[in-house]
Amino acid sequence: FTTVVFAFVVPLVTEAAGNIMSPPSSSIPVAGVWKRLLEEDPLGDLETADRSTLVLWTQSQQSGLYVDLRLPENSPGRSIEAAAIVKPRPSALAANGIPVPATKEVLAPHVEILARQKSFAGVIDLQTGDTSDGSALKEDAVLRQYVQSVQDMDPSQRQQDGLIALCTCLWNRHMDYQPPTGGLDVGVCASQPARQLDGSLLLRETGDDASYAEDWLCQPPTEQGPFLALELVSEKNVEGARCGYWVRAGDQFAYAVGHPKTVAMANLLQCHPDAARIKECTGKSLHDAIQSLSSDPLVQLDLLTSYVCVTGAVSSNGSWTIQHSTNPELVGCTLFDSSIGNGMTATNVCSHLQAAQSNGKDTSDLVEQIVKGNGESTVKRIWRVKEMTDCTLPLSNAQ
Repeated sequence: FTTVVFAFVVPLVTEAAGNIMSPPSSSIPVAGVWKRLLEEDPLGDLETADRSTLVLWTQSQQSGLYVDLRLPENSPGRSIEAAAIVKPRPSALAANGIPVPATKEVLAPHVEILARQKSFAGVIDLQTGDTSDGSALKEDAVLRQYVQSVQDMDPSQRQQDGLIALCTCLWNRHMDYQPPTGGLDVGVCASQPARQLDGSLLLRETGDDASYAEDWLCQPPTEQGPFLALELVSEKNVEGARCGYWVRAGDQFAYAVGHPKTVAMANLLQCHPDAARIKECTGKSLHDAIQSLSSDPLVQLDLLTSYVCVTGAVSSNGSWTIQHSTNPELVGCTLFDSSIGNGMTATNVCSHLQAAQSNGKDTSDLVEQIVKGNGESTVKRIWRVKEMTDCTLPLSNAQ
């Protein structure tokens, strides 16, 4: 099918508190943070529908960048209570394995559930209407009902209420915690014809082949912004070592960096070399993939933690607190805290941001993240700002 790719080039204006980006005229109707209520797989099977997995989809407004995190019910990174089995380790954000033997021993019995976690990120392509072969609308009566009800509404009222008419979404997965599926992630979507009393909105997503359906609830008021989206450019001064995406919507955020792309990059990033081979296991589950690479659960943990995804909340004082993670060592840590200088000596603060420089001058669209490494080391990541609306970058106040 054909798709529309969202790609915008937007001027940045440098201010004392950071860079502010003016919003483009176009926007993505599914922007915000969405929490999944259930998954019918197969479509129509409500009896065994998955209602227990924690699924958060964080979607930018203009650039199309998104991050998706899915943690099963017993995942140790699902909550601060579940993560209490391990000691917080902010350097786990470096995503290069677990250097603490005691932590490995604690997590080794949890390898199977850690391998069932899911996360992926990239850029969404969205087109108005159903651009699939029509199977979703034909087979899913709930989707048909939503579509008809929204289409029957007055267009001005529909726009005022922020409802989502029939559309087709392709989630381009530029990075994936699991091995590649070998197929495309395409859903036909429409919202309910009215918002909930708390302002939330229910969205129905049905696979283009009618194999599954998911119900999503937008977490108000994240759809109103502010919005921030960045793409990883380099790590340790090497471009393309791995993919990374970071999205803020409202007071919620998601941040993810992927497995190293090659064995050489894995060695550079101090990851286990086989972490780069996960992507070669197309069609396999992650559990089967890591079993094929090593039978040692301690090595398997290093493979799993070569990818990291975290989600959390931004406080009014500038602290970005991690609430959920593929690696439980990060739950309860702080991604950034712009109120405490460079933050590298603060307890459980993972990193700080500073303006990136080129030829001795600050660059308007790049930002440098200094991540705590093992011991006294640090890891430098350079991010490119793809979107910034009604907010500033959380640069340390030393800037």
